[in-house]
Amino acid sequence: MSQTAITVTYKPVLADTLHAARVADGELWKTSSRVVATVLVITAGLMWHWGSTGWAVGFLAFGLAEWFNLLPVAVAVAWVEFHRNPKYRQQYTITMGPDGLLFSTATVRAEIAWSFYRHFWETDRAFVLSYGSGLPSVIPKSAFKSDEELALVRALLGSQVGPATRSGSVAGRRTMR
Repeated sequence: MSQTAITVTYKPVLADTLHAARVADGELWKTSSRVVATVLVITAGLMWHWGSTGWAVGFLAFGLAEWFNLLPVAVAVAWVEFHRNPKYRQQYTITMGPDGLLFSTATVRAEIAWSFYRHFWETDRAFVLSYGSGLPSVIPKSAFKSDEELALVRALLGSQVGPATRSGSVAGRRTMR
């Protein structure tokens, strides 16, 4: 890492992990979730027609919950992963510089090139980096010591990774809550 690198240290917390899952899932759910919801509602209609009202109500409830993203699967997966994976119980040290990201814990040390990440989201509480399917990487803003560090990381991620738009493609900077 070069001399313009920024280092942060933090211990992952469940709230940040769930937040990152919600952010990444929120970018994808509008298309795939709507298809699933439609299938569930149609199934509910068929069940109602065939006289299985109990099943119909259940399918309708799940269809509506899916349509409005009230029960995102990604959040449930993140919750399980956080509680099962020992990496979430270790302190993280992340050094970010022009060449990439150096991730280290008591048991892992990995240097990751910026090209590994497809895009990132900035929210009011974290930087969320996406590298494909699965749980995204989350760097909580609370780990930074100053607004200057946040500004440097924001510029670094913007130039090296590229922020995501609502469709997931790379474009101008966007923040989410």
